[in-house]
Amino acid sequence: MERTVLKYSPSYWDTCLEDNEQFKVGSSSEEFRIIAYQTKQATRNSNLHIKKILRNQNIHDFGQLLIREQLMAVLRSYEKYYRVRRFITIKKQFLTNALQYNLDHRRCGKSSLIFGKYLTYVGDDDVVLVVQVLTNSPNSDCIAPANSSDYFIDYIVYL
Repeated sequence: MERTVLKYSPSYWDTCLEDNEQFKVGSSSEEFRIIAYQTKQATRNSNLHIKKILRNQNIHDFGQLLIREQLMAVLRSYEKYYRVRRFITIKKQFLTNALQYNLDHRRCGKSSLIFGKYLTYVGDDDVVLVVQVLTNSPNSDCIAPANSSDYFIDYIVYL
């Protein structure tokens, strides 16, 4: 199954040896510039200092999103679904759990999950998670996913 998932993985992924790996994105790369720019837009702070960006390559979570995407195409063929990039902050202390359990809100200090186009507050002890979310409302500022297979963590941004 892993080979099938990797066949559909984003073109910017590195070769994975494990089910869940994080790769440092080079600060001079186009990928870094894009994610940094989008994060600055999300925080509405063009002077935001970004220390590091990690790309999260979780084959299992990405595979779940692919399956969910196909399921929605069959079950709700009258609706078009899109994968969009949104943002959420979590406390650094919950990052390991977030990566291990695909941002299960019960393990990440959140009462629920809402992914936003914009972030209202980023604390000193927060990290920004950049997620890909499956939605039928791609222009919506906020998306509350129905279940954990509706999204996956794409990047971890350290400020």
